[in-house]
Amino acid sequence: MAAAVDAAQPPSNKRRLSTGPDEETDENQAMQGQPHNPFKLTPPAEAELFDFKAFILDNQEYKIGENLSILSTETEPYYGELLRIQAMKNDRRNVYLTMRWFYRPHEIIGGRRPYHGENELLKSVDHTDRIHVASVIGPCHIVNLVPGAEKEITGFYWREEYTAVKGKILTELPRYCTCSLPENPDLPLIQCDSCEKWFHADCVGFVMEEFKEEDPWYCPECEDAGVGEGSGGKGPVKKQHKTAAGKAKPTKKQASK
Repeated sequence: MAAAVDAAQPPSNKRRLSTGPDEETDENQAMQGQPHNPFKLTPPAEAELFDFKAFILDNQEYKIGENLSILSTETEPYYGELLRIQAMKNDRRNVYLTMRWFYRPHEIIGGRRPYHGENELLKSVDHTDRIHVASVIGPCHIVNLVPGAEKEITGFYWREEYTAVKGKILTELPRYCTCSLPENPDLPLIQCDSCEKWFHADCVGFVMEEFKEEDPWYCPECEDAGVGEGSGGKGPVKKQHKTAAGKAKPTKKQASK
């Protein structure tokens, strides 16, 4: 539980709550039965709740729209987007947060797909819970990774939206390669120097270290058509090999340097 520093005010007068630990924490946690599970305390039915734009917990300010790490019964925390902050006018021990959850790939129906990266999450569109502020661990940086965008991955990211009610992935990602699957941000894509289509390096047996700077690379389909053997195929065109993060990595021609 969290204690109020001073009385909460209606949003028209004060939009930020200051919260902190109080002497009843251990007793209240024991009452939950699952001290590491998000608190789902329900405010009194007659309580009048006021909305706030932000709150402060342990000298850290949190705002609506930010992503938070939340206590869980699992090895890793839960991750969610803060949608709403509510508290009673004169009680800042009990601050209620409405969270929209992110799912790890293994938590969705059908489990992890081959194209899901190690730090990838899926954003739910219909799974929200109201939890107690005492469940908050801290802020969590989660990037919305748009295919083709020039953005370096430094932590968690999401590309797909997921409906927990129907158990379905809603986002259709671009598909590549002979396997017709999206790219895995942890693994490289390589572009054919003739047809300019993209392929998963693993699917076509491409090994970066085996190519010199001046070497062109042709996909299996173009090789079968005789490209690169004087059959009228287009000459090599320098293309970058990329990842879903959009951050350019060494091309096959640069790898030998």
